[in-house]
Amino acid sequence: MSVETNLRPGKGFLSGLTERLNALSPEKHPPHHGRVLSVDALWGFDMLWITGGGVVFLRLNDAVQSPLTSTIARQLDHVP
Repeated sequence: MSVETNLRPGKGFLSGLTERLNALSPEKHPPHHGRVLSVDALWGFDMLWITGGGVVFLRLNDAVQSPLTSTIARQLDHVP
């Protein structure tokens, strides 16, 4: 299947992505007893930034150039 086919509406990439995200919904997978969801959410948030979320956000700022994204982008810039 070509990339163009996967990007068309219907049974393409976005449809498959939606199905996979719906399968991960909390209603289908209730939390286990004893788990603290806020810790799981924090872990996921941290993993997003560790695995390159900052780069994605910096590219978003390059495209959008809003005061909000510029402020956050400055916070993600590391000083040597």
